[in-house]
Amino acid sequence: MCFRIHHATRVVLVSRDYQVRVSHHRLVDRFALATMAHKADSTCSNVVEDPQPNCSSVLCAVCSDDRFGCKAFFRRTVRDGKSYTCAKYGNCVVDKKCRNQCRACRYKMCISKGMLLTEVREDRKPEKPRRIRGIRKNDCEVQPPCKPPSSTVSVFPPLTTSPGVPDFINFLINVDQSLEHLYDPAYEHITAADVEKLNDTYGRHLSLEEGLRRPDLVCPRTKFRWDCERVFSTYDVTFMWYRGFVALVDWVNGFPQFRQLGLEDKARLFRVNFLSTSFIFFVQYSTIERGCAVGNGSYIPYDPEELRQNGFGDQLVNNVLHRYKAEIFSPLVNLDIDHRELGILKAILFFNGDVTLSAEAQQACQSVFSCTIEAWFEYQKLRFPAMSTMELVKRQSQILLVIPKIMHVWQSEHDIYLMYSVFHGLNLDGIPMDLISSRGLKMVVKEK
Repeated sequence: MCFRIHHATRVVLVSRDYQVRVSHHRLVDRFALATMAHKADSTCSNVVEDPQPNCSSVLCAVCSDDRFGCKAFFRRTVRDGKSYTCAKYGNCVVDKKCRNQCRACRYKMCISKGMLLTEVREDRKPEKPRRIRGIRKNDCEVQPPCKPPSSTVSVFPPLTTSPGVPDFINFLINVDQSLEHLYDPAYEHITAADVEKLNDTYGRHLSLEEGLRRPDLVCPRTKFRWDCERVFSTYDVTFMWYRGFVALVDWVNGFPQFRQLGLEDKARLFRVNFLSTSFIFFVQYSTIERGCAVGNGSYIPYDPEELRQNGFGDQLVNNVLHRYKAEIFSPLVNLDIDHRELGILKAILFFNGDVTLSAEAQQACQSVFSCTIEAWFEYQKLRFPAMSTMELVKRQSQILLVIPKIMHVWQSEHDIYLMYSVFHGLNLDGIPMDLISSRGLKMVVKEK
């Protein structure tokens, strides 16, 4: 059932499944229409015509108020790079009376109701940035991470936004944090058996271009769980590829520069830079002791004995995992890289332009790349005030030298995926095989 709302010269169809399509990205219109669709009588099929609808009679989908304060709250949170923490395990009531008591749960509710970073209009930002009167020393210091449980992951300290950090880096943190809340509630808790069932739902028939348009058809948006509870299986590797693709699409759509590109340029960037960028995405939640977290409770162990017990103990796999640990993971840990810098590294890797891109796409990539490098250096100065400029440049260069090592190791991993696809039933048809083949072919051409 659906009904129409006439607003000036625009007609908007509102469906029962809340998939509201509006000709612009105004959050007011989107949530007003979504709430009106929810409150519509299930037996009514009449056309509602109101040239000037009274927005004051429409309730907010987040707090059930009629003033849409949550829209402004969400916009300020994204624009100012704010981050919140709930003191009551994320189960606070969000309504008209209690919405200001826990901003973390209010922000989470905004995400669950469909608010996206991509729909916060850039032209709503203030013309002049707010002046920070003073920066406290504690705002810039990195706090040591709490000791995690034995099955929990991440040796990189998880950091939140701070008024002392460059705005662009706070923006990257917000984009990363939005992925933690962007999931289908039906897939909030998935088990190993659920992962096996998901194997039949992946959109293997979709092309890369179709997947970029509709990532939800490639793989359900499951809630990521970064615990290392069990050694991976073939189904977990498949999950890692399809779910990783959807996560990276959601992540990169947080950048206005990417959203403005044509579909051909978007697909080209994915074919060239998906593998290295997705590697950093999974590494930031992994441990150097146990292995690489997959995002569904499983992990890929570095221990050869654990691999043998699960049927993946051939020498080729062991060599690749050893190289990842020795050449990439360990250097990043030794350089004391944190989550902010991993977000920076992802942006550098993905927006590393290619000569085959259009002039517009190359300019957009260069814009993000330059802004990232500049903000990164300023952040290093805040994080390591005792270092000289030369020492900061040296550290930054050492981290950047890890990038070519990722692709060198991937060249060996490329052969593993092809082998397991043929002899071990690993089905990566569709988008993953497109990304694997296109990147592998480019490396072979470069060698020749």
